[in-house]
Amino acid sequence: MKKKTIWTIVFSIQILLIGFATLLVYPDASFCQESLCARVKIEIRQEATLERQGFEAHMRVSNGFADRSMEDVDVDVYFQNENGETVSASSDPDDDQALFFIQVDRMTGIDDIDGAGIVEPSGTADIYWLIVPAPGASNGNPQGDLYYVGASMRYVMAGDEQDFEISPDFIFVKPMPELVLDYFLTREVYGDDAFTAEIEPSIPFTLGVMARNDGAGTAKEFVIDSVQPEIVENEQGLLIGFAIEETYANGVPARTALRAELGDIGPGAAAVARWIMTCSLSGEFVELAVNWSHADELGGRLTSLIETVESHYLIRDVLVDLPGRDAIRDFLADDDGTLRVYESDNVITVATDQSEFSHLTFSSADGDEAQYDLVAPTTAGFLFAKLADPFGGQKVLTGTVRSDGKHIRADNCWLSQTRDDDDNWQYFVNLFDATSSGRYSLTFDDPSVLPRAPVLQFIPDRTIVTGELCFFIVEATDADGTVPSLTATPLPVGATFTDRNNGTGTFSWIPAAGQGGLYKLAFTASDGDLSAVRYATLTVLSGADTDNDNMPDAWEELHFGDTGRDGTLDFDGDGVSDYDEYLNGTDPALFMGDFNDDNIVDLADAVLATQILAGSIPESVVDIKAVVSESGKIGVIDIVYVLRHVSGAI
Repeated sequence: MKKKTIWTIVFSIQILLIGFATLLVYPDASFCQESLCARVKIEIRQEATLERQGFEAHMRVSNGFADRSMEDVDVDVYFQNENGETVSASSDPDDDQALFFIQVDRMTGIDDIDGAGIVEPSGTADIYWLIVPAPGASNGNPQGDLYYVGASMRYVMAGDEQDFEISPDFIFVKPMPELVLDYFLTREVYGDDAFTAEIEPSIPFTLGVMARNDGAGTAKEFVIDSVQPEIVENEQGLLIGFAIEETYANGVPARTALRAELGDIGPGAAAVARWIMTCSLSGEFVELAVNWSHADELGGRLTSLIETVESHYLIRDVLVDLPGRDAIRDFLADDDGTLRVYESDNVITVATDQSEFSHLTFSSADGDEAQYDLVAPTTAGFLFAKLADPFGGQKVLTGTVRSDGKHIRADNCWLSQTRDDDDNWQYFVNLFDATSSGRYSLTFDDPSVLPRAPVLQFIPDRTIVTGELCFFIVEATDADGTVPSLTATPLPVGATFTDRNNGTGTFSWIPAAGQGGLYKLAFTASDGDLSAVRYATLTVLSGADTDNDNMPDAWEELHFGDTGRDGTLDFDGDGVSDYDEYLNGTDPALFMGDFNDDNIVDLADAVLATQILAGSIPESVVDIKAVVSESGKIGVIDIVYVLRHVSGAI
């Protein structure tokens, strides 16, 4: 039997932004010369699924007597190894000593097998158990380890206690994968720089993961699903946005947006996924931490195939181009001062930082083109060097050739920039190579003189209410010096957009009653030849449902005291979501258990409880049982980082 194990992954990202606040005042914008320190927290949710081993055990109990019941039924399942020795099994997902996780999957014809079960006269009961082996159950045996699964059963019939053993059946537990997840996140992100009047475009950066299989079995159909980042805390209201633009699985663009299908990962192998992201503001990640857990449906920690989850600062997506390596980019990471290369084919190697012992010297010039020699120590293995850019970011790097004639890929020789403690930009030349001879020729040239498209400032999505004014400013600049013209389409009925002919425009709208819904607007900046577009979604709510969760505000305030819930959760833990309680007219704060005695706590119980309280059904005819409900763990990876930057226009 194949089962899917699911981990839910959440990145909680805190961002610290420091710099000059920009205050927009209509009709002119002015700068506030005062340092601003603000924190922004975002979440990136991911769900990882993996096909794995599972077994279903089935017992059928038939009562051949037409005039008496089987009562006090008690069934115990046990496990033995091939030597007949008892091994431990548990229904506790946190019991990391057991070899098997077991739980009742479903029952018919009986509602209890722990000493209170009843099989009616001439009745038949079917009990199904889900059995999931823990990672160590196979003992590394390639053919699988043999186990016997049996059961003992006790019941009372006509006052006599009966006790007998059920002959065991056998199962083979195959070797299982054991996954290590390494997450990689860049230190620097580049977007708009609020120290300049120009609006700079966002430069994509990488959030990557390597799934390494340290186990003896194959990880089947490993998939990671992501959603777009959601800002959950922005106390200063900064004009900032994050977005996942592309997803790659093992170097190939994902077939479905945000979904990385990594396929099968064999023993000793690895797979990699990359999410290419953008941020509307420039900044630096200065703190990174990871925590994780997962859901308990298939055994939780007891049967988890994920050993650990680690985080690393990503220096660069490089490519190890040694003979025999694949063509998938690799991760060059900084692990607390130690540089390591995490190759996509599961080779992890320390790289030598030769920055201190390397230098750049001028070689020659031909017009705008300039040649520099980079000299580093001869290095066996991987070399990394980071040196000051002789042109301070004013030229581009067009080629790098090693002394033996090898052309260094653009992935492995690049320019970078970062801010110093005084918020001034510093520019660098970076080199990564293997088995280096130590001498390279670098060619610099002026940036292309081709015209550049205008750049629009980030425009956040907004939620507004009918009858209230929605007003905001749109801004764009053009690095070529022209003043972009601004338009917005399609405009909702009653909305206006005014181009002020100075690189800014204003949107204004008071939605009327009946105009609730979603409106996706395209804002375009054009210099006459080239254009840029940003999209923003306006969510218009009716006054009766200001949080757009399809539950009236008055109903939420009556039952919850506020409108902070979104309808997807279960306030009283009775198995019915808050929204379904609203739809069915039941009380979302009432939980009394299994009212109709069908061994399931569900909507029918909520309806019945509501009817009882309303007086339509006498409570005396209902068997009210106390049922305790525990919510399962939600797996969380928390990546916390701090982003230094200047705020945008607020």
